Amino acid sequence: MPRVGRKLVDGLIYHVLNRGNDKKLIFADSFDYQTFIELIRSAAERHPINILAYCLMPNHFHMVVHVPVAAELGRNMHWLLTTHARRFRAVIAGAGHVWQGRFKSLPVQSDHHLVTLLRYVEANPVRAGLVNSCVEWRWSSISERLGVKAMKGLLAPLPISLPSPWADFVDRSLHESELAAIHLAVQKQIPFGDSNWQSQCVGWNEEKEVSRRGRPPTLR
Repeated sequence: MPRVGRKLVDGLIYHVLNRGNDKKLIFADSFDYQTFIELIRSAAERHPINILAYCLMPNHFHMVVHVPVAAELGRNMHWLLTTHARRFRAVIAGAGHVWQGRFKSLPVQSDHHLVTLLRYVEANPVRAGLVNSCVEWRWSSISERLGVKAMKGLLAPLPISLPSPWADFVDRSLHESELAAIHLAVQKQIPFGDSNWQSQCVGWNEEKEVSRRGRPPTLR
């Protein structure tokens, strides 16, 4: 499966992630986490995207988003990351680059692949050994999804149904093949979905590139 370029497509769901430069610590305390979540909200108000899931970890973050207008994703992330970096450097003098380059954004198929990815994102703190259960981690979408978090309204409705009880499902370890598939998608920057859908993604990007350049003239 070839890597799909940065040309985003209206209406798709994307796995978005970024890591601290040199894997540096980004979120040191509850204030850092809460501030970034508020920035996520502000970014979505300025450049609308639908947030389906998120998880902040000490040195990186994951988001799963639906983008009705693809161009808004880049604008959203640019505002979010530059605003956060500016505030980070104001507190920590000489911090230099805060984030590890440009964010990654990988298309996700809206079927069981999306369920697997949501589970992967919200289970991050459990896999990292930070908590015993996903519901113990305050800095992910699981709390809002289950209605146990004071801050409401950040998450958009999902296009699919989730297994119930969701928290128990998230806490159960993903199969090695599921983890490998997600890691491959991130490392190779390829769509996360079945092979036919991945091919469609390549086609959508090729069509968009032709549209952007203008179609070549017809030879006579």
